[in-house]
Amino acid sequence: NDLSDELKIGPNKATLFTLLAGGASGFLGGMVAIRGPPLIFYFLHPPKPVSFNKNTQRATATVITFFNVFMRQAFYLYNTFADSGTIGYQKEEWRLY
Repeated sequence: NDLSDELKIGPNKATLFTLLAGGASGFLGGMVAIRGPPLIFYFLHPPKPVSFNKNTQRATATVITFFNVFMRQAFYLYNTFADSGTIGYQKEEWRLY
């Protein structure tokens, strides 16, 4: 059975479940800084035909972590230079970062 026959582009159960897990993770991460539970559930019970082995799970976690850190740094830099609030880097302590 060829995997390309099982993976379909467009709305399907696997795509919707993946988007739901990612959206729930992002929402929880933004609200209470706990983005892990939806992702753990997704990794433990992936929808068919999605499957994870050690390497694909590690690669997926690396990509998730990279984008989490990137977006957090972009948010801090924007708030630092836009003077939009107290969240961000302190300008007078910039050399320490």
